[in-house]
Amino acid sequence: QPSRWFLRMTCELTAQPATPAVPAGVRIVPFTPDRSADARQVHDEAFRDHWGMSDSSEQGWEHFIGISAFRSQYSFLAYEGNTPLSLVIGHEYDSYTKATGRRDLFVPSVCTKRSGRGRGLAAALLATVLRAAWADGFVASTLDVDADSPTGAGRIYERAGYTVRDRFVTVVKELIGERPGAS
Repeated sequence: QPSRWFLRMTCELTAQPATPAVPAGVRIVPFTPDRSADARQVHDEAFRDHWGMSDSSEQGWEHFIGISAFRSQYSFLAYEGNTPLSLVIGHEYDSYTKATGRRDLFVPSVCTKRSGRGRGLAAALLATVLRAAWADGFVASTLDVDADSPTGAGRIYERAGYTVRDRFVTVVKELIGERPGAS
């Protein structure tokens, strides 16, 4: 049965993206290994109210930021004082670039903790990553978003210049039969 719809959105980088509007008292910093625990904390807390999400294990997080597509130079955190509030992660898939001849920065995660929502942090991080990608020769950026995101993320991405390219659905199949160990 269809369970949840998602949107694939793309932002063509035909011109230099706008300068990020960083809220007062907030600083945007590059992702570095010593900030990995902060990034995981933001990610887990931000997605707790999202469909199908759960906190990441240490091993799962290390895999997420350890894959060859992960690009620390296109991953940023927003802090207020010493408190991490928001995160954007960038991936580049070399096989996609080779097959298409286009550098497309995939953004698998844009997230803001509840305490930082509604302040423009995600927009500031997206502007930061899009400017960095454009400066390094990327021609587009792509991301996926839950069509029913409880934070209205799709609207944030549209304001950042992303448009819907595709729609896809997650399906659920109920398995019928004996469960292992059931008597």
